[in-house]
Amino acid sequence: LGRACDDPEPGMREQALRLGERFYPTSPDACRRAATLADDRSARVRFQLALSAGRMPREARTDVLAGLLSREADPWVQTAALV
Repeated sequence: LGRACDDPEPGMREQALRLGERFYPTSPDACRRAATLADDRSARVRFQLALSAGRMPREARTDVLAGLLSREADPWVQTAALV
């Protein structure tokens, strides 16, 4: 998953977040790696991160969503982060 998160293709990074969801509840490393995509240039990747954060433990989820909301201009990403 780490290599997929670094892929130049946004669709690969988006899929990496989806595939990582099963690891987030028990892997702080997977949560940290996913959180690095909060600044991704693709709104679709940031949108998926907002959705996938729901599978993270509370502290990691709070950090990811707060980070997204503090600098996000895309209304779809904002909505996903607030849901």
